[in-house]
Amino acid sequence: MIVSNPPYIEPEDPHLQALAYEPLSALVAEQNGLADLQHIITQAPAHLIPGGWLWLEHGYNQAEAVQALLAANGFSQVSSVKDYGNQWRISGGQLI
Repeated sequence: MIVSNPPYIEPEDPHLQALAYEPLSALVAEQNGLADLQHIITQAPAHLIPGGWLWLEHGYNQAEAVQALLAANGFSQVSSVKDYGNQWRISGGQLI
């Protein structure tokens, strides 16, 4: 199993102002916040055995895109989980 909380905030996101004490490299990713998520998803199969799982934290509005990336890269049982604020914030799947 791989579990990750990579940078996923879009560079222009207005919420960044409230996160002034965090290094931007820990928060921001290019391609609408999806660049690091996509990199992990495409590289994960080389590090998982068949049947292994990948779970990723992402932005509240990125679940659909992350699910599509997982499915396109050989993951099945793709799903998302809501956080305590009722936002879709974690998505994952099982390597076929």
